[in-house]
Amino acid sequence: MAHHLDRAIEALARKQHGAFSSSQVNELGGSRQSVHRRVTSGQWVRLDQGVFALAGHPPTLLRQMKAAQLAVPHSAISGLSAAALHQFPDIRVGRIEVTTTRNGGSTPLARVRHRHPVPTTAVDGIAVTTAAQTLADIADRVPSEVLGDAIEFALRASITTFADLAVAWQTARDRRAPSARPFRAALRLLDPESAVAASVLESRLYRVLDDPRLPAFVRQAPAPWAPEGAERVDAAFPTVRWIVEGDGRAWHTRVDDFERDRRRDHLAQVIGWSVTRFTLAQIDTPGYVVDTLARAFDERRRAA
Repeated sequence: MAHHLDRAIEALARKQHGAFSSSQVNELGGSRQSVHRRVTSGQWVRLDQGVFALAGHPPTLLRQMKAAQLAVPHSAISGLSAAALHQFPDIRVGRIEVTTTRNGGSTPLARVRHRHPVPTTAVDGIAVTTAAQTLADIADRVPSEVLGDAIEFALRASITTFADLAVAWQTARDRRAPSARPFRAALRLLDPESAVAASVLESRLYRVLDDPRLPAFVRQAPAPWAPEGAERVDAAFPTVRWIVEGDGRAWHTRVDDFERDRRRDHLAQVIGWSVTRFTLAQIDTPGYVVDTLARAFDERRRAA
């Protein structure tokens, strides 16, 4: 039994950079006594209450990050530590940071931040705030050029999207985080797509939507939530209650208009309409728009 536990822990620790928790030991059939024996013999090293490491595993930064994440329930690596884990360029880690829910605990292994749940993902088997959330969190802690390089790195590596960045900025602003203003300033400097004239964008969109696999649509239709008003939507599919909008705006304009777009989406949802927005690049990708809408419309019909 002892050999079985040792092999199981060694296999687990290899996946977790050498660190593991007492709860994981219990799940693998260990006990408080078995933990005590291995710590006393020097086989395991106690890193914090309920968190251990294999004695032979080097004390790498990744091991310490995983240990800190294990030490605080429901936590994720965050801040500059998360930026380093995402491999953003020119980031100095300093003390390890984790984020957890309010009253989620503490550990001497890291600086703990308590707040409402934030988006998380996993990198190298370690829970970490998403790239977009991380960028929003560090915006007031690094020079603007470092932040800009990190944003461009994350976009090129496809570990975030412009939509994710906009949501992260909106969340930071709603929470009145000090990082919201420098984050917005960094986003406004980006212009991944040149702004496209509305007439050009609409003609491309309408050409794509004019496909036999899609039902008839109305161009420049009155907004369904205010049919007698002046607001218009790019395209409306009345038979499936669906709105399609094209977005060829420059990035700084998309940031400025983010809240207005969400308001329009919410007004549509209240009366049972769905909204799908396509960028210029998506409109110009053969088959992308029609395939996406055809699948969505089929699901709507089946659910009706």
